[in-house]
Amino acid sequence: MDQQDHATKDPMGNAKYTALEHDGLEVVTPSEAPEVAQDEAWRSQFSKDRKSSLLKPEAVYDAPPYRDYGEKENVGIGKRDEEGLQHIDRRDEEGMQYDEAANGGYAASGKVAGVSEEEMGNGRSRRTYCCGMSRRLVIILIVVVILVVVLGAVLGGVLGTVLNKKSEPDELTGPLQTIPNTGLTAALSSNDPDQLLTYFQDPEGRILENSYKHSIWTLSDRTNLNLSVVTTAATAGSPLAALSYSYNNLNYRQIFFVTPTGTIMTANSTATISGTSIATSWSAARAISTDIVAPNSIGLAACVSEELMGGIRVFYPSQYGWVQELKYTFNNATWAEADYWKKADTTSGLACAVKSGSSGNSFLNLYVQVAGNVTQFWNDDFMNNGDFNWNENGPVAWSNRTIASGSDIAVAGDNSQTEYVYYQLEGGVVTRGIVNPTVSNYETFDDMPLNAAVGTKLTAAFFDGGSMLMYQNASSVSTIMLDNVSRYGAEIAKEPVP
Repeated sequence: MDQQDHATKDPMGNAKYTALEHDGLEVVTPSEAPEVAQDEAWRSQFSKDRKSSLLKPEAVYDAPPYRDYGEKENVGIGKRDEEGLQHIDRRDEEGMQYDEAANGGYAASGKVAGVSEEEMGNGRSRRTYCCGMSRRLVIILIVVVILVVVLGAVLGGVLGTVLNKKSEPDELTGPLQTIPNTGLTAALSSNDPDQLLTYFQDPEGRILENSYKHSIWTLSDRTNLNLSVVTTAATAGSPLAALSYSYNNLNYRQIFFVTPTGTIMTANSTATISGTSIATSWSAARAISTDIVAPNSIGLAACVSEELMGGIRVFYPSQYGWVQELKYTFNNATWAEADYWKKADTTSGLACAVKSGSSGNSFLNLYVQVAGNVTQFWNDDFMNNGDFNWNENGPVAWSNRTIASGSDIAVAGDNSQTEYVYYQLEGGVVTRGIVNPTVSNYETFDDMPLNAAVGTKLTAAFFDGGSMLMYQNASSVSTIMLDNVSRYGAEIAKEPVP
């Protein structure tokens, strides 16, 4: 086979591909290319044995001037061998490398194995690769990772908030929450007999007002919480006492409490938020005595009557070991010490109530513990006989209704001269004794079917047709319960507050 046949036919005698049979760039044959200054004999031999660069490109090796590369061995692309011969990569219009082994077909890739883009030298735009991936793919992956991280953080925060809210008590629904063993007190509104004013201490230590009228509590709307703060000066678990009265054409709401130093203080309000029954503009708390209460005591009671006493009376367990009476006279606007009782126990609660007698005169009844029995002291003539004319021979509780050590006492009086006295027996059972001022003993006792916490504070008022008691639930000491029972034991209401 002559040199021309060698250039145009393959070893099987088939005609080879030439540029003139294709629309691509014309192939420059060795005879038409610029002459390379080499040995003529070697050049003639190379042209016989070297495969055309139209075949698979040859790999570049540091080899002698002549080497038989074999049918399927690659040669360098875009490089010159040691003798200066350039090996040219030929591609068609689609940029695909011709594959001789596929008998004129296109290779799957325009790349050559083991040869870099820089070595290709084909003039096409080059891609930058990182870890086997293109720069564009790497950027896309980085963006995706960032978005996943950000999305995860957002979803994690939202989920955490939802779970956290689910794990905590819902402040917008359910019963009001209090501190354990909160003080409790209640009073009928002086200007609205259908409204009951109650007070307690919330988990933040604030004393809050929560009024009740026609089965609706003001704090059932939790947006009223911050509007209902009376004071923040009370010690945790302070006993509380409340009054509501009219004086000089003003309707007063007044609260008494104990500070962390043991001082008894008071604050009052004569205004309500427009369109509501919520008291506002509470006065700054002020002390009513230089004395302090007995350590760990729970007793505190307050009563008011302009006709009977010309003012207010407050009772508390003194640090000196007796129950002390303080008086406030409206026309003097001053506080002073009055009577005291050494035989009254200072570890139990205290309760008082003003009662109108059958002859038109009024009584102030004070309930204290004396030798394990809840006993009534009374006074019916403050104006003439002063504060030191108390009768200490009032009704005494039955011997089988001995008050538990440290139990609180609460009292509510109805409009028929009957008083309902509440306290706890040993074991936490709450009992209710009924007292008629015309007799010298309790009429009857009823043990209440309540789940009250042992040692809970108690408060009572005659309201909505029955004697209403408020206490803390044994199953949830942060929940206040309300139990309203008629004189004859009929259940009127029993529910958490509000």
